[in-house]
Amino acid sequence: MESKEKVLIWSSNRNIKSQFSLKNSNIDFITASYEAELLALVKGSEISLILIEVNTETPQETIKIIHDIRQISFEIPLIIFSDRLFPQVINKVSNYNIYDYFLLPLPVDEIQRIIDEIKHKKKGTKNLTLLVKLSEKLQQLSIENEIIKLINTESDINIILKHILKRVANLLNVKAGIVLLKNERDDTLLINNVYPDTFEKFKGEVLAAANTAAEWAINHNEPFISNVVNQKTIPAICGKTNANPRTIISVPIKVKKTTFGVIELYDKIHCNFTNDDIEKTNIFASLAGLALNKFNLTQKEWKRMEEITLLFEIGTYLSGMLDLQELLQRSVQLIRRSFGFYYIGIALINQEKQTLELKSFDSAEKVTPIRREVSLNQGLMGWAAKHGTPIRIANVQKDKRYLKGIQSVRSEMVIPLKRKNTILGVIDLGSKKLNGFNDDDQILTEQIARLLSISIENAMLYNKVKRLAIIDDLTGLYNARFCHITLEKLMTNKHPQFSIIFLDLDFFKLVNDRFGHQIGGKLLMEVGTLIRTTINKNNISIRYGGDEYVIILPGMDKKAASNVASNILNAINKTIFLKKDGINYHITASLGVSSFPQDANDGGEILRFADRAMYWVKNHGRNNIKLYDKDVIGISNYRIFGQS
Repeated sequence: MESKEKVLIWSSNRNIKSQFSLKNSNIDFITASYEAELLALVKGSEISLILIEVNTETPQETIKIIHDIRQISFEIPLIIFSDRLFPQVINKVSNYNIYDYFLLPLPVDEIQRIIDEIKHKKKGTKNLTLLVKLSEKLQQLSIENEIIKLINTESDINIILKHILKRVANLLNVKAGIVLLKNERDDTLLINNVYPDTFEKFKGEVLAAANTAAEWAINHNEPFISNVVNQKTIPAICGKTNANPRTIISVPIKVKKTTFGVIELYDKIHCNFTNDDIEKTNIFASLAGLALNKFNLTQKEWKRMEEITLLFEIGTYLSGMLDLQELLQRSVQLIRRSFGFYYIGIALINQEKQTLELKSFDSAEKVTPIRREVSLNQGLMGWAAKHGTPIRIANVQKDKRYLKGIQSVRSEMVIPLKRKNTILGVIDLGSKKLNGFNDDDQILTEQIARLLSISIENAMLYNKVKRLAIIDDLTGLYNARFCHITLEKLMTNKHPQFSIIFLDLDFFKLVNDRFGHQIGGKLLMEVGTLIRTTINKNNISIRYGGDEYVIILPGMDKKAASNVASNILNAINKTIFLKKDGINYHITASLGVSSFPQDANDGGEILRFADRAMYWVKNHGRNNIKLYDKDVIGISNYRIFGQS
């Protein structure tokens, strides 16, 4: 007789054993009432799997129990379950060989599957992996924000570096770590900070850099990783301590082309270092580099740091703006006034026209640009946008690419607005001085461009989503929702007069019945295009629904609206539709016209009256236009079944 698999359960629910046993007769479920009993069972029984419920009131107790279990056995697969996600528990126990993490209700049928996985050594950790990655990312972002705040508020560089080292060591769950700073006068390294505090006595010691992992990382300016330490990869700390680490990461602390030293971490608990660990350590090393760079700044550079702080404040302010035009105008005003540029303009690329369109502009002397649109093949702006590369011209008069514009400008700098691999546009800056921009100005503006590009992309995405909510996806015309929004605005703004044309195609149902809905859709698209091209740009074309179209004519009385309706009807009658599909179809339409305030004092009423006038045409032969009058008042709003 085959022996049953033993599954140990730790839960506050005393009835949980019976819930499992009913569906898993070949598994022996064991519960423990006390921690001592639990640990004794772990130690003394042949347990195949352990289920641990997170104590929602005191999750720290759960962490302790898991720790105690792993002190006895690190091999028994362990599953955590709870009624909601506990990131702090995941973070603390993720290195304790956790098999999976389930959210209640616990998938009882999964237990047998997991037992089978364990037997066949096919580990399925999808749930836990996703939760751990999410939790780790949130924790990492929180730590980064905390360090950035510390960098901006703490003047003692040693306190900052100690905090960074401690945080990265805890995040990667390592046994030890140090911050080593280069001594530029000789080939040595200074122990600036240590982790844990038991190494505190070595702070300030000078180490020989030769033949160490730190030397390799500094000389190659890239991270060093080894999960098998040998004489060629000996950690620098070995020269001063009795430490004999098994694994090591050494990551350069650098800003731009300056390398200050390294962060070295030793012996990741229970596992080897990975490329993901390098990426995380790189972020903390960058923050350490930022802190050291700030610490080493001259008085002039301190001013730049204040500018950068202001830059982030500007970025925070602008990031909340979703109206693109407001974002661009506020950007040029804030940036120019904050950093003292003579003028600044932001131009965005029009992909259809292959041009740069000036969207916002601000200047110290209220000058105005000569042109608001240039080809991507023209000028300094076009060059920077086309090549995706910043350009700085000391004397614009000597550059053949320069397009004469503002007379007083003598030097110019153009920075691309780039998001991922897409060029959105450019920031154009002008100065009244020759060679008016230096490296610091360019670096600062590139940082501005990075932040602004994110805000522009967000605003564009918002506008796109907003537009999709009011656009008919078949014809590209506005939809019924936008029709009612427009009428409401016309009434709110107390527009003196406007008219509405309500158009319905005649016998459109025959098209669908004869040729199918796909051809019917193409006909609707062609009619929509015809309407849009027949009316002027101030009028609004709408596909109201089905084969119904609405044209809103702001500022037009009924007579002018009647002329527009005649133009549309004549265009429809003269047009042969569906040529590309080899059908060559003629169709007619019925149109009704109503006007504000002549026919009613409410936008909704004007729409209904135009609809009613259209039905009058339906009842009187179709293919015509009817202006709303007393003859129409009694017409029903409901069409006769089967007619159109």
